[in-house]
Amino acid sequence: MIEHNWLMEVFDTIASLSGKWARWLNVKGKRTCFIVWSIVVIYWCARDIYVGFYSQAFFCTISFAMHIYGYYNWGKKGIGNSNKDKEE
Repeated sequence: MIEHNWLMEVFDTIASLSGKWARWLNVKGKRTCFIVWSIVVIYWCARDIYVGFYSQAFFCTISFAMHIYGYYNWGKKGIGNSNKDKEE
């Protein structure tokens, strides 16, 4: 059994809250959401490997690729880059 300590709980909570923040950024049309999501999914991938959830870690890598694609796709379309975004 894997020892689960309070520090892991703190990191898990920060990662979960960061994921919710990324969702809020996405709803606001901020391209930064993909960067935050990428960082979060890298954390969860490492965490899943640590606890032995290899299939979940595999799906995290797919999510990571989708976040990178989303970041560049939004950039090409100009989403999240307008002057209005900078004023908020």
